[in-house]
Amino acid sequence: RVPSGRLNPRETIEACRSIALQLLAADGSALTPWLAADILDLSLGGVCLLLSDDGSLPLQQGMALRLDLRAQPDFQVAQLGASLRWFVPSGYVATLGVHFDQPLGRLPVLV
Repeated sequence: RVPSGRLNPRETIEACRSIALQLLAADGSALTPWLAADILDLSLGGVCLLLSDDGSLPLQQGMALRLDLRAQPDFQVAQLGASLRWFVPSGYVATLGVHFDQPLGRLPVLV
């Protein structure tokens, strides 16, 4: 564990291409269309994302997510399953703490 108590240290991201995020129902079906999300920080086990939300997104702690990572080819995977650990709505945006279903083998170089 790192001093913050996290299993994996997080790397702050200055600027990079957005990825896409989809909220999923318990049966794995899509609850939302693909949503653009900005990466705020990244670790081997998860990512912190910022996305537009006017309060209408059905965000729930623990819900399943699907990430489309094709805009960031160094992830070396097109899509990745994940879960929503926490979220903070704030005006017209929401910050999301996302846990990957499978940890990354290494941190990708983001573009």
